[in-house]
Amino acid sequence: MLLTHAHVDHSGGAYRAARRGIPLLAHPLKHAQLTGEIQDLPYPAGRPEIGRMVSRAHPKVSADALQAVHPGETVLGWQVVSLPGHTPGQIGVLMDGVLVAADAVIGAKDGAHLPKAAYNADHAQAQQTLQRMAEMDLRAVLPGHGGPLTPGQVRKRAGRREG
Repeated sequence: MLLTHAHVDHSGGAYRAARRGIPLLAHPLKHAQLTGEIQDLPYPAGRPEIGRMVSRAHPKVSADALQAVHPGETVLGWQVVSLPGHTPGQIGVLMDGVLVAADAVIGAKDGAHLPKAAYNADHAQAQQTLQRMAEMDLRAVLPGHGGPLTPGQVRKRAGRREG
């Protein structure tokens, strides 16, 4: 199971997979969150104590269930790509012009958006990642939230600054 990042809405079933012996692949910067060494969650915005509480309450995985995966590696034919900003070490995967983008971008009825600045570990880096995505040769972008996006929608958003 490939984990793009350690937020519970993206890694929530990891502990169940680990219990069944399914290897968990994640960027090394995510391992401490997945094992519970670090307890942080940026939502709800402005309420870090609630995010820490949710993070502490969520089931963790053992370190021996985790395998490091790095940008540039290939997993089942998908190239692992670096998409930091929303979290350090966030990754996505790319194959045949289709990018699974995790929370590097959000799909909405009116197009592509970044997560709100309060939800990004480094909003400036998230904007840089969006710009890099806009420059990639893509056919489709599949965000972690919302519907599929066209490369044009990503380029349009990358041309605007948002906070």
